[in-house]
Amino acid sequence: MPAPTFRAASTFASGTGSVTITYPTGYAANDILVLALEGANQSNAQAHTNLTNNNWIRVANGNVTVGTAAAAQSTKLDIWWRRVTSNSNTAVSIVDFGDHTLTVMAAFSNCVTTGDPWDTGTAAGVNVAIGTATAQVTFRNVTTSEANTLVLNWVSHARDSAAAIINASPQLFINSPSGDETELATRLNGGTTSGGGGAIAMLSFRKPSQDRQVIFVSTLRQQTS
Repeated sequence: MPAPTFRAASTFASGTGSVTITYPTGYAANDILVLALEGANQSNAQAHTNLTNNNWIRVANGNVTVGTAAAAQSTKLDIWWRRVTSNSNTAVSIVDFGDHTLTVMAAFSNCVTTGDPWDTGTAAGVNVAIGTATAQVTFRNVTTSEANTLVLNWVSHARDSAAAIINASPQLFINSPSGDETELATRLNGGTTSGGGGAIAMLSFRKPSQDRQVIFVSTLRQQTS
């Protein structure tokens, strides 16, 4: 069977109050939708309740925080997923996170059609100083337990800018035993100046072998039938 595949992404949505995020164009039944939320490290129980009530599930270890709530250089990355049974949904409302709310959604096809679609999830908070143009992020080691997975690398930033935060190059694989990673691509890359500002980026690559590599956060399992 084919490996999980990135299908499409929504546009970014942001604001200092509640925001509405539209679903990616062209998603289909049995796709896995992944919703990323970013804010100034402030909690919002109501936002979580609304997502849970609409069939969204938080990715294991997908809630990463850095810094003091609502303070400068503070960020919170919160990753949720759901499997859709049709393409009839159009949007989801996100209740105000506090200082600001930034959100974006991506759709993936060829994933397992029942149960938990994630092979593994290992989160690591990284505090990168604002204004450091040459800052790099190295994602932590995980081990995939299945072959032919799709690895998603997530990062959030407290930068007050709507511009992309991931440069076009260089993007490097480091310390991979098999060296068979392929199809590395930036899938999400944007930010907001709402409130104190923030940003979200996601890179993906396909992992043909079962192996250990330097990556973060979430690994989608392939469809088996």
